[in-house]
Amino acid sequence: MLRAIANVRQSEPGIVKHWFESDYFDLYLWQRGAAFIHMQLCYNRGRPTESAVSWKEGAGLFHDGVDAARRTESPVLEPGGAFDAERVNARFMRESADLPIAVRKFVLSKLHDFALHGPVRRPQPSRAVVRREDWQRRPAAAG
Repeated sequence: MLRAIANVRQSEPGIVKHWFESDYFDLYLWQRGAAFIHMQLCYNRGRPTESAVSWKEGAGLFHDGVDAARRTESPVLEPGGAFDAERVNARFMRESADLPIAVRKFVLSKLHDFALHGPVRRPQPSRAVVRREDWQRRPAAAG
């Protein structure tokens, strides 16, 4: 089940960042007021086929996969790759049962939209995005 990560570092005035994780998913959300403005759902977490479905206000939906040649603690995402919507959407439905209804409804709407319409064509050249910013890194294990 997806669980909220507490104490996510907030660095942009007026933007609230949220992070939820499970053994399969990392869900990152950016929120301005009541509206979500950016979402990144990473799936197959920690596996060679780790990928992400991302949506950003004004830019649309994208699917990215981890560039295995540049895999590090902060995996680098490269555009493209197949999205197995049936499997990912069904698993998200199961694992998101305890999320706030507004979060669950928003993410499911984007996943279903992506399954129906696919990604948005990017007008700019392909990009490589570092998946985790400082606020998205896992705290060191106490020991």
